[in-house]
Amino acid sequence: MTPSQALTSLHGPLAEQGIRTAGMSFGHQDGVLMPHAGDVIGYACGMFWWPAGRLRRGRPVYTIHPAADPDGAARRIAQARQAQPGAVSHDEQPADGSGGQREQGVTHQTTMSIPVTRQ
Repeated sequence: MTPSQALTSLHGPLAEQGIRTAGMSFGHQDGVLMPHAGDVIGYACGMFWWPAGRLRRGRPVYTIHPAADPDGAARRIAQARQAQPGAVSHDEQPADGSGGQREQGVTHQTTMSIPVTRQ
């Protein structure tokens, strides 16, 4: 899947969740989708990523989701925006050590730190 295909596949599901987009920027291997409000949503290596709204060791943590599931990514992005718009919390893990919610044995909350430079 190309970055263009991946980000285009996310556009419709985001609109269904009430998230309007302002544009896209992409290259051969990665790209970003820019919502009218909020943080950009990135694509690289078959995964969507966006800021999780918290820090780990002073660096932003990012949520990742497979690009093959744009509907699921859009739901997670909408839920994250409703839960804590703009909030940043400390290093916290769920008591069960799962790293996030589980539904039918699938981990839905995967996060990682990615250095991001803004131009």
